[in-house]
Amino acid sequence: MGALHWKMALRRVRSNVLTTLFVMAAAVFLLLYPGLIADAEAELETAYDQIEVSGWLINAGGYEDPMIPVETCDALLETGMLERYFAYSYVNFNMPDMALEALRLEPGYEEMSREELLAALEMRLNSLTLGGASLIYGVSGVDAEPMLQRLQGSITWLEGYSAADFAGEEAVCVLPEAGSPGLGEEAALILRRIEAGSFTERGETRMIARFKVIGLYGTAMSGSFGGGAVAYCPLGVMRSLLAPEGLFRFAIRSFSFVLRDSRDVSRFKQALVGLSLDSDKSVRAAVDDRILQGMVAPIEKNIALLRGVQALLFALVTGMGFLICFLFARGRQPEFAVMRMLGENPLLLMLGALAEQVALCVCGAGLGTLPVLLIAGGRDAIDWRILALFISCYLAGAAVAALLGAHGRPMMLLKGRE
Repeated sequence: MGALHWKMALRRVRSNVLTTLFVMAAAVFLLLYPGLIADAEAELETAYDQIEVSGWLINAGGYEDPMIPVETCDALLETGMLERYFAYSYVNFNMPDMALEALRLEPGYEEMSREELLAALEMRLNSLTLGGASLIYGVSGVDAEPMLQRLQGSITWLEGYSAADFAGEEAVCVLPEAGSPGLGEEAALILRRIEAGSFTERGETRMIARFKVIGLYGTAMSGSFGGGAVAYCPLGVMRSLLAPEGLFRFAIRSFSFVLRDSRDVSRFKQALVGLSLDSDKSVRAAVDDRILQGMVAPIEKNIALLRGVQALLFALVTGMGFLICFLFARGRQPEFAVMRMLGENPLLLMLGALAEQVALCVCGAGLGTLPVLLIAGGRDAIDWRILALFISCYLAGAAVAALLGAHGRPMMLLKGRE
């Protein structure tokens, strides 16, 4: 009976060819389809790698520079999600020269050395009238403060020093050329905390800090100390000098950053929520991921759509396997009925119909694999699990159809045909 079954199957050349071509076309499409998903995923990875996500801490209550607790900045750095950051603080300062000259004119101070005068000056700091002050910035790097970025080309550096020393812990500074000590010399600066809107020097917090001059700048915009010029020192040094002095209320005045990995945006925002930087009444965080979201959101939607369509395609393959086999089985019901009346076992009849579909499926899948090998560039470029799943889905539908088509009483099969 098995040989008879195959002879009968070979007579249906057109239907067999059509089935083989369908399986071949479906195999080619499904084997190449993962490449579409891989290309979209590669595009997504490229977007994440090339687009930077930046952010900063802002004053939640106005437009002035915020007073950012150093603990907040430390907590952000401890997340490990920042690739680089830019931070600065600042405080008012005066050069001590005028105060030292005035002190030298007083009785008992005439013969004192500079060091002795500085020690005496430090004892009387809070009683002195210092007048207008300049600003000294503590910076995390040369890119942390806009004016320093513009000035860096005009800075003359002490040999062995550079802008990289702003990230260090040595007490060094960069000053304007006018009225400053020379390179390599010590600069003793009177640091002051001047309250905003204050018109009196009474009650100011003051201290003398000593720095090594490693750079001097002189440009048209630099002015002089009397004209409000600025000085620069490492942020870490300013923090170590002022943080222990509670009256200075040391705080970071600007903090911006770039994420290490743009894929961490959501996790980083959760970290900001944990630090209450989404609702704090004084300092809040802002993250600029608009460009990233504008790029990756459509790609992610496309990937989700491609994956959904892929699942639908396998469901369609299963359905087509069922439909093709069912139609063939229905068209051969008289043959099945005759074979049943001749004593053919229903199970063997069903297995014969399924074997026919297996042969057609394997033939079509094999023919479909050949062009994919040429297009994809070798067997390693093919996901053979896709081919196995495709064949399994097709044969699952064919098995159900074969069971329904070959099962039943012979007379009922003939009556169903009628």
